[in-house]
Amino acid sequence: MKKTIVLIISIFLFNNAFSQRWEKLYGTPAWHECGKDIIECKDKGYLISGFDDHHKSNWLIKTDINGEMLWEKHIKWDNTTVYPSWIDQNEKGETVAASCVYIGSTQWASIVKLDSCGERQWCRVFDPGNRFDGVFYDVMFLDNGNILALEYVNIINSNEKVNIYLYCLSPDGKLIWIKPYASIDDYPLMDGAFGRKIDKFGNGYIILGHGWWAFPGNPNHVFLRPLIIGLDSMFNEKYVFPFGGYNDSIFGMVCGGIQLNDSVYMAVGTRWIVGQDALYSNGLMMCFNKKGEELGYRQILNEKVGPDVKSNFIIDIQRINDSLFLAVSNYGNHYEENPFGEFVLDADAHIYYKDTIPNTVGDPRMIITSDSNYLVIHTIQQPVTYKQDILLQKVNDTLGSSPFNPGTFVYDSLCQDILPYEEIDITDCMVMVGIEDTPTPEQYYASLKTIPIKVFPNPAKDKVKFELENTALHQNIWLRCYDVLGKLMYNGPVIQGQRGASIDISSWPSGMYVALVYSNGEAAGKCKFVVEGN
Repeated sequence: MKKTIVLIISIFLFNNAFSQRWEKLYGTPAWHECGKDIIECKDKGYLISGFDDHHKSNWLIKTDINGEMLWEKHIKWDNTTVYPSWIDQNEKGETVAASCVYIGSTQWASIVKLDSCGERQWCRVFDPGNRFDGVFYDVMFLDNGNILALEYVNIINSNEKVNIYLYCLSPDGKLIWIKPYASIDDYPLMDGAFGRKIDKFGNGYIILGHGWWAFPGNPNHVFLRPLIIGLDSMFNEKYVFPFGGYNDSIFGMVCGGIQLNDSVYMAVGTRWIVGQDALYSNGLMMCFNKKGEELGYRQILNEKVGPDVKSNFIIDIQRINDSLFLAVSNYGNHYEENPFGEFVLDADAHIYYKDTIPNTVGDPRMIITSDSNYLVIHTIQQPVTYKQDILLQKVNDTLGSSPFNPGTFVYDSLCQDILPYEEIDITDCMVMVGIEDTPTPEQYYASLKTIPIKVFPNPAKDKVKFELENTALHQNIWLRCYDVLGKLMYNGPVIQGQRGASIDISSWPSGMYVALVYSNGEAAGKCKFVVEGN
């Protein structure tokens, strides 16, 4: 068993507030680890998702409210690599972890569901088919318990026109529907797209990322643009556009965002600018409404961050109050490869506090905690050895000291004998093939209006049994059987949620019969069967 070294560091970092904060460092000697995502659990602990290079595994770390490790789990697949996952948790404390598994030379999108004690419930791996790669880049629980995962696929087949897909799975892991978005066929000025984040927006959803769009006046040349995709509550595509319009020259990408109210969303990211010496970036705050109409943007000029700053961008953001935000940023006196830090700023891009964390790399994430602080997960690269570890920091709304919480909390109270270290082998995961035949949301939700019915045995002599689906979604359900002349042979109620019925047909004449199932007086399902030998 690998022993994990958890270092608790309390140091002074230079920032505008000259404040002290607590830090936690998770790692092992001589190996690389990186942080990917973090959530707050229902018991006020935290769950970290990262990567452990030693085990080639998705490393899950459960901590208490002060970052002390409670247990760790490694999601592994035989002798190959399981990439760090995006995670979410529902009200029951169940967790989903979505990423990909490296099989051969191809990435296969994967998703694992854990119970509230961190034990595997199920896992699924999706065969990319004739596509080169498939990777989940975000995941979320829906209010009805279903799971939504955002996939990016790398197109190598000229017949493929889509990079972005949403997958919807049931709580028990059944693949319900798949839907493509931002097809090149529908947007001929676009040449590929990448979805980085899915978020709720009003009563619908928003996908954020970037796309390659034709340069204004020169459709043969494409450049990277911030990408916004709006969806309604049924996951239908409402709009797709590059922020800045089709005639602007905003060259950049969206990294994150936050809903300001039911009508306005603010995306954040970067705008790249071609300078005399090099390509540099400015942080970008982009606002639009639920109709997909742009409301303007604010650009964070490098000279406003500091006199020697040559590049800055925002990768994540949370709200402090009605006028202030805390953003995870990247800035410094180099055009690239600067460390990460934080800004406290307003909607007009005025910076009130800033901080930088030396030697940080990768892709940090931030959450607001229940004790009104801000938890940021970084990857930090050690000097000289270049070894990487996971860094966890907790700050307040002025980037100042966030004290350790002295309260008493009970963690994983419903769990017995949780092992401090456990490996979760997903080599035996169900591999989903032929996913191109999966219904779309429109087809799936239309099917819920029906009550599919199957009959067996067929032909039958003494009894027939019926299998019924979707009855939990219907009311006033009746099952009726008719002969070929339309004579009613059977008429009986079906209880809501009932999944089967049996009928005595021993006295029925031989011949063809039709079974119809009704919901609120409307026919919702139909099948035929044969009675013989009577």
